[in-house]
Amino acid sequence: MSKILLAFTLLVSCFLFALPAGADSHFEYENDSFRIQNVETDGHTIHIEGEARVFEATVSYVVVEDGEEIDEGFTTATAGGPEWGEFHLAVEIAELEEGETRHLTVVLFEESADDGSRVDELEIPVTIGEEEGDELPATSTTYPAAMVIGAVMLIAGTLMLSRRRAVN
Repeated sequence: MSKILLAFTLLVSCFLFALPAGADSHFEYENDSFRIQNVETDGHTIHIEGEARVFEATVSYVVVEDGEEIDEGFTTATAGGPEWGEFHLAVEIAELEEGETRHLTVVLFEESADDGSRVDELEIPVTIGEEEGDELPATSTTYPAAMVIGAVMLIAGTLMLSRRRAVN
């Protein structure tokens, strides 16, 4: 019975260590040109990390607040289309007063090589600041917890097997 338990423990542990929760398979926002893995704010900067498949690796953006564009710019991905290239975008927003909350939308897009129009727009809603009573979103993943559980199961299985051998 101990050998079966140990084998099961090792099997479960291998899956927990080998398959990180959500690794490269979860995108918060995506379309044909963009795959966004992470969006965070630190009070005055919006950080967006993801992948883009755009012409000449140019990721363009505008920031919209109350229907008005308040900022615009671009960044460059590590590869141009048709390949996926990684990019990181950091957009500075004016400092907030204490208790202030701003609801913004960052619109990522590719400029058309034909006429300069926006292609494959991807809207990412962002809230900067904290509304009273709101909790901050969870930022951790289950991967570290899964590793700990897997390690505990592996150790427990090993100890049970060695204890069984000592008794015989």
